[in-house]
Amino acid sequence: MYLTQGDYATYHYAEIADADFDRIEARAADVIDAITDNFYQVRNLESDMNSFRTKQFKKAVAKEIEYMLLTQLTGTADVQNKPASQSIGSTSISVSSQNSSSGNSGRLSAVIADEVYSILAKTGLLYRGVDYVL
Repeated sequence: MYLTQGDYATYHYAEIADADFDRIEARAADVIDAITDNFYQVRNLESDMNSFRTKQFKKAVAKEIEYMLLTQLTGTADVQNKPASQSIGSTSISVSSQNSSSGNSGRLSAVIADEVYSILAKTGLLYRGVDYVL
């Protein structure tokens, strides 16, 4: 668990019921771990000396909790089970880019709030390059 409900409340995002918080926080943490290559699974978040990185990481988890709460998407299975289009009367809405993606990575990106990438952008947590050592 990266955030308590009290931590989440400090961001003033959408309100979440006490009964739902632990479940959604765990799902949001899984998603953030996936895009940060499990950085804080092998390191201690609380003892990380880079306060900017830890602050942004926690903010990203909070933003992802809010996104999951508002969209009701808490995993790739939810994306797969969402209809590609919906019609009510003469109004029709189609979502083709996220639902028609092949492979798990396309479905995973549909579960991640766009803001999460912006929040983590300058932290180094999204880096996938190779370190060069002489």
